[in-house]
Amino acid sequence: MATDTELEKELRAEIDREIHTLMRRAEDENGAMLARTREECESRKRMARQRLREELAMRGRRAQSKAELEGRNLLLRAHREEIDRIFEIAAEELRRMETTRPEDFAELLWTVFCSCRSMVPGSTVRVRLGTGTKLIYERLAGEKGVEIESSDAFTGLLVESSDGHIHCDGSLDAILYNLRREKEAELEAALFDERPDDDN
Repeated sequence: MATDTELEKELRAEIDREIHTLMRRAEDENGAMLARTREECESRKRMARQRLREELAMRGRRAQSKAELEGRNLLLRAHREEIDRIFEIAAEELRRMETTRPEDFAELLWTVFCSCRSMVPGSTVRVRLGTGTKLIYERLAGEKGVEIESSDAFTGLLVESSDGHIHCDGSLDAILYNLRREKEAELEAALFDERPDDDN
């Protein structure tokens, strides 16, 4: 019998595969926007480097260490702003799925439900359905041992044990949180692959 840790790993892997597919779709549909984001990022990096050189020239060698630190911090802030924008794009794409691709959204939530159901013990589970779940309501209603409640407080679904002690969060916020936690470093490396300046 699989342990909770193994089930959790399976859940994360399954959700990650689904999110990866959605991210690929979003990337295809927003290719121009991502290209502009990359271009803007490179422009900000050039401006930051120019500002760093001006600071070094103005303050001289004695202030070099401080200016370098300020330049690095400026670049880090620019990186953070671009990463935030990318995940905002992904979040908006997932939110739009509810109306623009309801079948895909329902399939994503069904995958999340199946993964969560495998983690929550007991013959009966309680499923709290948020917004965007019309297409899977009847599908869930036909599942044995599933009690359904509705809520307008979130988008997606929550699965919990009948005693309410064990929860599996399949809300859109949780999906996006896990996506960012697991993909942020990879995305940052892809966007901000540092290379030597052409003029150095």
